[in-house]
Amino acid sequence: MSPLLSAFAPDAPMFVRVRDGDLQAWSARQCAGAVEALAAVLPSATHAIQCCTDTLELALGTLAAWRAGQTVVMPSTRLAADVERLRLGFADSYVLDGAAFADAVRAAAASRAANASGKDAATTLLAASPPAWPAFALDPAHPAIVLFTSGTTREPRAQAKTWDALVRGAETFRRAFPHAVAQPLLAGTVDCHHMFGLEANFMASIHCGYPLCTDRPQLPADLAALLASGASARFGPLWLVTTPLQLSAFLRARGVAVEGIERVIVATMPLPQSLAVDVEAAWHTRVDEIYGNTECGVMATRRTATQRAFTPAPGVVFQFREGAGASVTRIPGAAVELDDRIVAVAGGDGAFELLGRRSDMVKVAGKRTTLRALDDHLLDIAGVDDGAFLQQDDDGRVSAVVVAPAHTPASLRAELARRVDPAFMPRPLLFAATLPRDPQGKLPRDTLLRIAAGLARAAAQRARTITRDRVFPASHPAFAGHFPGHPVVPGAMLLAEVDDLLESHGYRVRGCDAAKFMAPIGPGELCTIRVDCADPRRVVFDIGVADRACVRGVFACESPASVAAAGEVA
Repeated sequence: MSPLLSAFAPDAPMFVRVRDGDLQAWSARQCAGAVEALAAVLPSATHAIQCCTDTLELALGTLAAWRAGQTVVMPSTRLAADVERLRLGFADSYVLDGAAFADAVRAAAASRAANASGKDAATTLLAASPPAWPAFALDPAHPAIVLFTSGTTREPRAQAKTWDALVRGAETFRRAFPHAVAQPLLAGTVDCHHMFGLEANFMASIHCGYPLCTDRPQLPADLAALLASGASARFGPLWLVTTPLQLSAFLRARGVAVEGIERVIVATMPLPQSLAVDVEAAWHTRVDEIYGNTECGVMATRRTATQRAFTPAPGVVFQFREGAGASVTRIPGAAVELDDRIVAVAGGDGAFELLGRRSDMVKVAGKRTTLRALDDHLLDIAGVDDGAFLQQDDDGRVSAVVVAPAHTPASLRAELARRVDPAFMPRPLLFAATLPRDPQGKLPRDTLLRIAAGLARAAAQRARTITRDRVFPASHPAFAGHFPGHPVVPGAMLLAEVDDLLESHGYRVRGCDAAKFMAPIGPGELCTIRVDCADPRRVVFDIGVADRACVRGVFACESPASVAAAGEVA
């Protein structure tokens, strides 16, 4: 049997959080007692579907489910339909969410006739439960958890892990990131339903004896409040476990000074080297990046600001085979094939550069690269907040969706031209206000394709729509004698404006097929002329003043392409 929490001294702080500027901390023996009390009142089942959103509730609930001999299922989302599918897939199961946790706490307190005070269910449980030590033990073969892959390239897949596998992963994390003098205080922005958050926060805490801050700082002000609380002075130097997306948001925040973070550990998506350099310089800290996945956990690491190559994590051996991808073996353990990965071996120590996935390979005009490499170039450009390349056509052509409010299409293309071969310049280059990444920074390919398609349609709509604003002043000679006392713009003059607008964009007008005058336009009124050129031979136009539709009609035309072709023939 494998004892839990054995890395903690009984009275050592295990879970810490900040509420309204006040620090709260609970010792290992307090947490062990809370787990015993909660486990005794959990529903009898083989699987607990873990849906708690509060990290302290999630941690205590997960430990209690293990104490009750259950397997914890971590849903990839907590949407009602997804949770219901899990209930059907795991027949002997129950849902442990915030409401169920609170119900269990009330039952535990009632069974002990305890008079506990706490502002929420978790603190009530901790206050009501008598300490217990040592903590319970688990069979290494116990099926501890079921997680799901991110679904970036395909549907999320279930990954079951034994308690022994979780312990070995946490031990790899400990050896990959040794602490200098004092043990660290862990603070993560990543949900423990994700493998990175589970391994680098929760499992690293309970296996390595590191206190865990159960607040998940999501906003820059949250991080500033944690640093100002003095938690690191009391419980150990702060290690921030986060994603590149979150790290970038923290760094860009105005008016938030970040001091006192000893180490930043990043994963879930590629970390741009420029971001790592900027964070190390601004925060006077060290930034480490993890290469890992749900199947294996942490497999390799690098200090991204100074290293391009990843070094295998302690106890992990990569075997690279020409034309056959790579396998990784955690010793002891079975090999896991990584046939989709493209790597470049950087040295005899097993270090390697991660170039991308085989499915990301792009071949154009005899040249090759990967979408991962193109993304790295894009995200390295100052003023680009987010972005991704994608390949939609069989001819290898790539496009890109970017969030870059500081750039115009021309300025961004100029920056890309300095970094990217002309064969891989994105066509089209689409600008978005934001990209809907999940909390871990993942952006599934299907989602990216839908976004690109929508932006392309909108761009095409803008390209085919021509507009002009026009004001006819009261001094205009057309008003003299035209409806005296109630002057209006003559209809012929409005049609002439449409004619002029079309010809200024290269169209040749053949005639007006239809025109309907619905409301007058008076002197000094701002009118907007809109022309829809979806069918360049029958161009639809409308003229309006504010919300008032005034004129609609159709012009017969020849498109600019037809006009140009006729000119070449002549």
